[in-house]
Amino acid sequence: MRGELALAETSFDDLHSHGRLTALRGILDLYELTGEAKWLQGVERDWTKVVECYLLPTGGITEMFSRSNGRDEGCAVSDWLRLNLGLWRMTGKGRYLDEAERCLKNHFLYQQFAAGGSGHRPFINIK
Repeated sequence: MRGELALAETSFDDLHSHGRLTALRGILDLYELTGEAKWLQGVERDWTKVVECYLLPTGGITEMFSRSNGRDEGCAVSDWLRLNLGLWRMTGKGRYLDEAERCLKNHFLYQQFAAGGSGHRPFINIK
């Protein structure tokens, strides 16, 4: 199954964050549909990896999973927000709602354009 293949990847270095987070949201959907704990456990494991290794102080995500990437991406930030809301809905764990709120209030609004769309925003290198 493709979900198992996606969860076999444990190093996210230089992966496109929007792609990876979209996969995690899909795997969370598998958990919701099947109730199989392995899907939720895999998503929670990867969530922890993102928080520990790649999360910006603002609660946002860079375009690539890399601490030297100098810009964010609206899609990835939206994915991160949606993943946290989905995890909170599935588990009831407050940490996911806290991360969603931090992302929304401290990063998501920053990367949104005046016309309402989202895109890339460059920022100072955070190495």
